[in-house]
Order: sequence, then structure tokens, then C-alpha cells
Amino acid sequence: MISPSVVLRLTLLLCLLPNGSASGQEPPRDNRREPIKEAKQTKLERRLAEQENQLRMLTEALDALRKDLKASAPRTEAKDEIAIIDLVRVDSPEAAKMLQQLLKEEEAKRIRILPYPGTNSILARGRPEDVETVRSIVGRLDELAAKKDAIDELAKKKPAVAKEKK
Repeated sequence: MISPSVVLRLTLLLCLLPNGSASGQEPPRDNRREPIKEAKQTKLERRLAEQENQLRMLTEALDALRKDLKASAPRTEAKDEIAIIDLVRVDSPEAAKMLQQLLKEEEAKRIRILPYPGTNSILARGRPEDVETVRSIVGRLDELAAKKDAIDELAKKKPAVAKEKK
């Protein structure tokens, strides 16, 4: 394939030729120089073809690398979720502190837990599965606290019932 710059140079050369050559008459040739020009032209065409081939190979390699990078990139489909988790029996600052201690180091980096004492709630922000884990733990703690309160209430009533029977 001949580059556009070579075509342009050839066109300019044709325009600069004496009038006799345009009418079909060939100017006298220097046969010694012709093979040298042809050899240079062939060498340039070969070099150009090699450069175009290298460019094509580099482009293909770059496309393959981009594809691999896209495939290995972490999925960011799930966006952070913010949840307000209401507590009934457990104190929210105490629960938030305990959760931060409980979570593994990498989990603690992915989720943010803040107590909101005004409503005895915990605000959790992170990946949906992490927020669900916090919601589950807090819910279970609240259930256990309710059971403990019920047992304590029964323990307080037992002595009163025992005194009434006497």
C-alpha cells in the first residue's frame, strides 16, 4: 500500500515534468539512477508496511488488555445502602460501639455505623449485604434483651407471688 504522502510526491513530480513528457514523449532517462530510486521506493514501501503491521498488532494487544482489565475490575453494581435500625431494648451508642468491635477489619472499612441516641436508632451505611448483617445482629440483640427483661420481670414477680401464698 502506498501512503498518501508518496502519492502526493508522485503527483507533484508529474506536474513538474517538461511538457514533452505529458504528451507521451518520454524525457531521456538516466538508467543508472532508476534502479536506485526504485530500490529506495520499495524499501520505503516495505518499511511502511512493517510499521502498519506493528501498529495493528499493538492496537490488538491494547484492545485485549482493555478487555482483560474490564473483566477483572471489581463489580460496582451494588450501591451503598443507608438504613435506620430502630432499637427497642438495647442502647444505641452501646450497640454501635459493640458492632464496630465485632466486625472484622475489612468489614468495618466497608460499612459505617453511627448511633442516634435521640431515637435510640443506629444508622448504617454500606453494601446491602453488610447493612443486612448489621440489621440481623442488632435485631437479635434486641430480642435477647427483651427475653432478659422478661426473665428479670418474672424474677421480680416470683418473690411477690410467693409472699402472697404465705
